[in-house]
Amino acid sequence: MATALLTVALAAYAAATAAFLALLATRRPVLGAAGLAVAGAGLAIHFVSYGLDCAATHAMVVMSTRGSFSLLALLTVAVMLGLAARHALHILGAFVLPFALLATGIAAFAPLPGPPPEALRGALFPLHVITSYLGFAGFAAAFGVAIAYLVREAELKSRKPQAVTFVLPSLDVLDRLGAGVALAGLAALAAGILTGVLFEQQTAHVWWTGEPKAVATLVSGAIYAVAFLLRSGFGWRGRRTAWLLIAGFLLALFTFAGLGHVPVKAA
Repeated sequence: MATALLTVALAAYAAATAAFLALLATRRPVLGAAGLAVAGAGLAIHFVSYGLDCAATHAMVVMSTRGSFSLLALLTVAVMLGLAARHALHILGAFVLPFALLATGIAAFAPLPGPPPEALRGALFPLHVITSYLGFAGFAAAFGVAIAYLVREAELKSRKPQAVTFVLPSLDVLDRLGAGVALAGLAALAAGILTGVLFEQQTAHVWWTGEPKAVATLVSGAIYAVAFLLRSGFGWRGRRTAWLLIAGFLLALFTFAGLGHVPVKAA
């Protein structure tokens, strides 16, 4: 049942992505509204699917390709919908939802998750996972905003601007939104690292294991911290910030996909 629902959510995200991309090409507001509605329906179905996976193992599912990518996609779509509603930016889905669609596709075709180790069933572990994954979801959204910024900038410099020029907000709005979302993601990741430290101390009685996942996560967060330092202290704005957000997300993605499935086990 969970797999069937996840497949339905995948189809909904694909339809919503198509609607958002069509909005880029046609500038028809109805496509943006339709994309948000379909993505919202997909999110609700996805939530039920992930809940069924957790119920089947009696724990939060993150120690598998299916569980980790499913949760990441779920939170990324939730963040995207929240931003789109708060800032009236339907077009944001064209730049964020494709990543969530890819992550959901990976989860949908991955093997079913097995029961996690007993040590990961404590009350602190879900808090650690949710805050860490929210950080990654925030970085994914900031990545999408940074891409939108670069697209908007390139279109403004073009002698033949396309429809995308007229549906994206101003460069200043995109610059501030990307920085704000990334800052929220960094705060969530910091909470994830802190709860990971406490969880490791509680279960293994150590503060630091030095595992690659923890080191890479700290480095990923440091890139975003440096980006904000350069922004506030040295006046970096616009394209420079956009490229820093892209670089930070690519490292975060490598941390997530290349070094295991739990963002931070111990930090």
